[in-house]
Amino acid sequence: MKNLKLSVIICTYNRAKLLPEALDSVLNQKTDFDFEVIIGDDASTDGTRELLSGYQKKIPQKIVLSLMEKNSGIGANWATALMKARGKYVAFLDDDDYWTDDQRMQIMVDYLENHPEYDALYTNAVSLDEKTGKQHLINYPSPEEYDIYKLWGGKQPNISLNTLMVKREVFEECVNLKDYVEYQFPIQDWNTHILLLRKARFAFMDMPTSIFRITGGSLSRPRTYEKVKTKYQKEKIMCKYLAEQFPDDEKISFDETGWEKYVNHILTSVAFQRGDYREAKQYAQLSGEHSMRVKSTKTWITFHLYRLARFLRRKCE
Repeated sequence: MKNLKLSVIICTYNRAKLLPEALDSVLNQKTDFDFEVIIGDDASTDGTRELLSGYQKKIPQKIVLSLMEKNSGIGANWATALMKARGKYVAFLDDDDYWTDDQRMQIMVDYLENHPEYDALYTNAVSLDEKTGKQHLINYPSPEEYDIYKLWGGKQPNISLNTLMVKREVFEECVNLKDYVEYQFPIQDWNTHILLLRKARFAFMDMPTSIFRITGGSLSRPRTYEKVKTKYQKEKIMCKYLAEQFPDDEKISFDETGWEKYVNHILTSVAFQRGDYREAKQYAQLSGEHSMRVKSTKTWITFHLYRLARFLRRKCE
């Protein structure tokens, strides 16, 4: 493709049912430039690879497959696919989400081409609750409002990669993709946003361009104790790595004790969701919290009364 302007990265794992909607929302884009779609499959076993082979046979000039030999996790799969990118710009889409505007790529590329002072451009998004069907507009902070320290501390929402487009050259200056593979980072959005904020100059379009699904089966929201522990052990490695990228900044550091309390807070939430009193009591004590939820684990009765009260409150909302 002589006029290859953009590389779109889609990573997937066992999403054969939802992936076509994501793929089609990219392939149906109307542009006056060529683009490639690089799809990283993390050793799916549900027919995803057969689905991807079918797409590639139909559109070989656009579809590039990055097939992992074994399941390596979101970060490694994403980075491996991204290293194949050839476009001037890179954009991203999760396999269970989709873009809503077939002019999206053209609008964003045109903006960056006409405003060379910017390295990256992002938009708003819409969240879709799969259970209720309710949609909610996600308004991200403006570039001027984003603060790397607030983002590090979880006090600001990171930009959804579904809404982002970046100059590939600048992206590669900010992000070492080989580290994502080596350390098998369990996520690729929050950490990437932090690394980009060091150098990249952001612009913002106040328009929703993608649907972000909220599903019970999200790969980033584990619902068992072991999966939570595995996920957050990898995140611990990732957060230590990020802190090391700012050796002269005391505001970005890794607190080992605080991290362990945070993980136990997550485990407490899982225990409450499962109605598991013994585990809830154990993890609540380790979380160091003094909330009503933690106090309710004092006895079996107060634990279940608290869960019932939460259930009734949600029903009334």
